[in-house]
Amino acid sequence: MLNQTLDSPTTFEIAAGSVLGDAHKETPFILLSKQTGGSDIGKSLWTNGLELNLVAGKVQFLVHSLKDMPTTLPPRCLLGAVPEREDCSDAVIMRSDSDFTSIDQLPPGSKVGSSSSRRRALVRRNWPHLEVVECRGNVDTRLAKLDAPSSPFSCILLATAGLSRLGLDHRITQRLDPSVFPYAVGQGALGVEVSTDRPDILQLIQHVDHKPSRWRGMAERAMLRSLQGGCSSSIGVCSSFEPLKENESADKGQRGPGSGTLRLQATVIHIEGNSEIFAEDVSTVLCDDEAEQLGVSVADMLLEKGARDLLPKQSLYTEELSFSWLSAQEPKRKTLALVESGRRPPGRGGNGETVYSAAEALGIDMIVLDNPGHWLDGPRWGHWCKSFIPVECTEESDHVFTARIVKAIHAWGGHLDGLVTFCDHYKVPIAAAALQLGLPTYSPETFDLVTDKFKLSAKSIVREDHLEFPLIIKPSLIGFQSEGVYRVENLEQIKAGMQATDTERHGVEFVIEKYCDGPEVDANFVLCDGDILFFEASDEFPKGADVNGQSGSVDTFLELGNIIPSELPANEVAVVRDFSIKACCG
Repeated sequence: MLNQTLDSPTTFEIAAGSVLGDAHKETPFILLSKQTGGSDIGKSLWTNGLELNLVAGKVQFLVHSLKDMPTTLPPRCLLGAVPEREDCSDAVIMRSDSDFTSIDQLPPGSKVGSSSSRRRALVRRNWPHLEVVECRGNVDTRLAKLDAPSSPFSCILLATAGLSRLGLDHRITQRLDPSVFPYAVGQGALGVEVSTDRPDILQLIQHVDHKPSRWRGMAERAMLRSLQGGCSSSIGVCSSFEPLKENESADKGQRGPGSGTLRLQATVIHIEGNSEIFAEDVSTVLCDDEAEQLGVSVADMLLEKGARDLLPKQSLYTEELSFSWLSAQEPKRKTLALVESGRRPPGRGGNGETVYSAAEALGIDMIVLDNPGHWLDGPRWGHWCKSFIPVECTEESDHVFTARIVKAIHAWGGHLDGLVTFCDHYKVPIAAAALQLGLPTYSPETFDLVTDKFKLSAKSIVREDHLEFPLIIKPSLIGFQSEGVYRVENLEQIKAGMQATDTERHGVEFVIEKYCDGPEVDANFVLCDGDILFFEASDEFPKGADVNGQSGSVDTFLELGNIIPSELPANEVAVVRDFSIKACCG
């Protein structure tokens, strides 16, 4: 396909590889998806290993079925092109010796083979008299299972486009109407993934990018991403794109060549097929962002109608956070109060469901204290926590805020096992509130120390008459990510960095440290009585100051992204692990 669009023939070498999704062909997808992380539940089964090769430069681009690509790609990876989309429908394949020509003809109790949650739910909705049975493997394997003399299947369901690409159109008995049997996000399309480090490759594959197909796929993927759905979610879509005619372009303000009307329909179906929620929206689009905005709009409609109740809940976290390796007994359910739950809801940059899904998996009921009108204070997201207590979370003196929290919890009146906050500014008053409520906590003085870098490093600070630049200047009070952290090349830039910092948020005391050039690694771990229960190392991308600072300009160290797990050799990761223990335990 790509060669046909180029002026001169080019040789492309195919690099074969295997992925987890194909290595475990007998394990149901929903169980495999619980064993994998990634931005989409289970979709990384087909992409993770390949993307490591892409980022490492071992391959120049990847060609996926778009429906198998996670809706949020790893750092340094992007969806470079979507060729023209093929038939999106699902196909019914009858046994080779069958006389049936339609799934409607199958008698009650007939077995339909499928590995897809969406297809299983739709079969149960449309043909409740049929039984859906798990059927995995590549296409040849599934067809062999179907045609075997001892086969339990009357038919199986597969993507029409996949069969066509393999030259197996003759096995298609029936193409299901998408209006009755909506297809999967991205079904029928290919996605070409490239590294952001190779703009030359991105330019090359632009020759096969088909904008209508791309925008349909972008809208569908944005909808799925906003719903936080994946392989274990029964979500079907139907989309279309109609180019604007000349007179329509004029009426819509001369959107320019290529613009058109994009329509997206989406249905969230209960896995048993007994209930569903539908939403539809239409928009005139001319770019990826506008297509994605349409997808987000449809997702918002679905959520407003209660689609969250039909999606799988906590399955991934329940599996990953199983503590059987610590205790054979199921942990006793606890109630935890969280002060300040984040200003941005899911789909708008917030962490959202992650905290509450993890809490549910650990047997923790969450009580949230935050500003009145917070996004958790309402029917759309309120189901994530057991109770929401409206309380003003404002920047005031610690003792005033402590008294307000204690009063709010007393007024609530329920049993509480702990009080926490993820906000550094609130840790001192929250520790004081926990003491007054008789809840376990370290002292407010301890939190005052660990959230103030000046106090924490006071014993190691040495005054130097001659400063060796470049240096790092940072506020003493720990803030959000790397706010107020600057690389400086001279005394004037130290002053400029201090003036550029929000002192009301970070205080007026600063720490100056030596700038260490080179790769940066993050270590995340959990310690219990000096033993590490969990350890993870990740590589950080260079920050703006690492690059731009070379010219002498004041620049920041705001995080751009991480590679997880770290690509450091195992022996170097072990050094980081040992150092982390010594730093905490002495």
